[in-house]
Amino acid sequence: MQNDPSSPSPASPPPAPAASRGLLRTLVSGLLIAAAVGLVVHWGVDEARRVKLVHGGKPAPAFSLQKFGGGTVSLAGLKGKVVMLDFWATWCPPCRAEMPDLTRLAKEYESKGLVFVAANRDDAETQKVEVGMFVDKLPALGPSVAFADDAMSDAYRIEVLPTMYFIGKQGEILDAYTSYASESTLRDRIERALAEAK
Repeated sequence: MQNDPSSPSPASPPPAPAASRGLLRTLVSGLLIAAAVGLVVHWGVDEARRVKLVHGGKPAPAFSLQKFGGGTVSLAGLKGKVVMLDFWATWCPPCRAEMPDLTRLAKEYESKGLVFVAANRDDAETQKVEVGMFVDKLPALGPSVAFADDAMSDAYRIEVLPTMYFIGKQGEILDAYTSYASESTLRDRIERALAEAK
């Protein structure tokens, strides 16, 4: 018995109907549009957070904070330096992740006039213990840690951790950022702040 050449061979699947191909194209197009919308929304949220921060060029709110190792640090006492003011907490994963880079870069740029203030926002009742345990793992951080209170957090409009401010030599806000930054991004921001503050 001969095979009918017009009948499909059992080894090859039947071609997809045109309606199925159209549905697949529509689905892929929809997914691409959804991804694009998601990126725009994410960018908008990030920009909205930046807008809520104290704007560049304005005077930085004054502060005087108790330091982790004793003593105080104040904005007035840092006049003539570029201040990298980082609001962070030990319970914040992105804060913990970027702290080794921040500490290392602060030391590297110290001779160029950069001062790092790591303004801790842990709960006031436990912050000294929590920070102490964190500093045990990263001793170089200790001299930079200070304890920020609610009034300072409100003055700097802190809603997200980490939040970073760069403050110029005369106490003016140079720029502000929210969320985790890689070492290369942090380096770029530090160099930009030092260049702007000249």
